[in-house]
Amino acid sequence: MQALRDAVTCAVCSEVYQSGIREPLALPCGHSFCRMCLDAVKRTGNFLCPNCRQTHNNVNVEQLSVNYALLSVSSACPDVKVTPN
Repeated sequence: MQALRDAVTCAVCSEVYQSGIREPLALPCGHSFCRMCLDAVKRTGNFLCPNCRQTHNNVNVEQLSVNYALLSVSSACPDVKVTPN
């Protein structure tokens, strides 16, 4: 069950993915994070993947693809709650 929680949760803010500002966006490296966190990371000027630290140059957050697979799993499992370890 922990793996499912991890899959539907943004690794930066620990919020469950959902449509809107918390929808998962896929970076070119393949990792996904919520729109709100990627907007914040982009504003810092150092656009590194929070997971693998790969540099992404000239990436427009608004043009990143929504990771619909993660979004659909998150929507299909509304009872999955993130609990502290």
